[in-house]
Amino acid sequence: MKLWGRAGVFLIIVLSPLAICSLGGRVYGFRKLNAAASRWEQTYPSFRDYGPRTSSRQINGSARELARLAAQLGIAMTLPDSPDEVPVAAERRASYEAVKREVGDRLRRELGDPSGTVSPSDEKVSAFLSSHDASLDAVIRHLVAADVPHFAFHFGDGFDSTLPNLLGQIELCKVLVAAALEHERLGRREEANWALLAALRLPLGLREARTHLCQLIVLAQERDIFGALRKLSVRDPSWIELMDRLASGPPLEESVVGDAWAWDNFARNGGCFEPGSERLCALLSSPIGKPYTLLSIASYEQPMLDQLQQASAQDPCTLAPFPKPAFTKGNMAGIIYYDVTTSMWRLHWQRMSVQLTRRVLVLRQLRGTPDGPWPADMPDLGAGPCEGSAWRYERTPKGAAKLWLEPEPVWPPGSAKLERDMLPTSFEGAPAGPAKGDQARAGSTP
Repeated sequence: MKLWGRAGVFLIIVLSPLAICSLGGRVYGFRKLNAAASRWEQTYPSFRDYGPRTSSRQINGSARELARLAAQLGIAMTLPDSPDEVPVAAERRASYEAVKREVGDRLRRELGDPSGTVSPSDEKVSAFLSSHDASLDAVIRHLVAADVPHFAFHFGDGFDSTLPNLLGQIELCKVLVAAALEHERLGRREEANWALLAALRLPLGLREARTHLCQLIVLAQERDIFGALRKLSVRDPSWIELMDRLASGPPLEESVVGDAWAWDNFARNGGCFEPGSERLCALLSSPIGKPYTLLSIASYEQPMLDQLQQASAQDPCTLAPFPKPAFTKGNMAGIIYYDVTTSMWRLHWQRMSVQLTRRVLVLRQLRGTPDGPWPADMPDLGAGPCEGSAWRYERTPKGAAKLWLEPEPVWPPGSAKLERDMLPTSFEGAPAGPAKGDQARAGSTP
């Protein structure tokens, strides 16, 4: 008994300081986390209940039918082993995989090319589109006529989210945009218009999935769609109405709030941020790891809010990345932190693209016919997206049309060349004549 009594005293002496440190760390950690969360809530009142407030959706009938039709193209629109899975036959998937890279390369070349005339297609891409003409037509008809497809989405605690198959979303959108360009190249203008309208239904459905990753996919889809639209000789007035609806862009800023809420919720309530990391998550939520977790997430939340506020308010034509905060060594925040500026710049890019595309559509309507003369002037051009900027238009003495943003935006340092080439700041239309076509310049490198 004396031995056990001495052992008990020894354990009390040893463990009491640890318990006090753990308790003190938790109190201090919660104080810092509450202060950071309070700042978020002052700016974004819904921060506290972002997860419970974010609605879930079940897959609708339109999405089920789309998944069935897309499978004929070798594209999976549902996740493997999910209750909604629509399997794709191996031979069909192999057929698409054989041309997947070429489809992406074609869009990069086409949408970054200064000429608005659709260039000859890659032989493999043309062959794939031609051999799947009936399947593509079925997908296009369905997307245009049916309800907007909504795939299953559940936000949960932010880390147990159920997301749509985002790879399938990207793949199908690229194929539809490639089909629209191919129709335009072959003179099938009406079919090109329908293919692009069908492609736009994909991001319209994905906008409601309020996670940061989903909204970045929306921006990528709309970048391709709007870039192709400026190259098509369409004069469908419904496109102008769509541009007005999409002018503000997807809820990207709100999705960053959701990311911050998810980490805040993890620090407070535990859970796990990645399958297979359960042991690490348990350690981070244990009495020993909890103070570290609380302080790490608090140090993550504060600079993220500062960067989001600055990036949202800054002139999009001079937006540059902010330096990464100097997190202390071993701080988990240094691993999970990401540059909000890059995401916000993509949102500004989309808004700029909508402005240009809308003006190109109006210009084509004023032209009257695809091969007619361009209008002498263009009223109500309006201000540009940047401070002190404006859209300009002129018809040159040779009859060409020029529409551009003035002054030219300053491109963010370190940006990807692909996106520099696709910066949507100007449009050029060749003089009237059936053999010349339009020339659209997606942008130029400053």
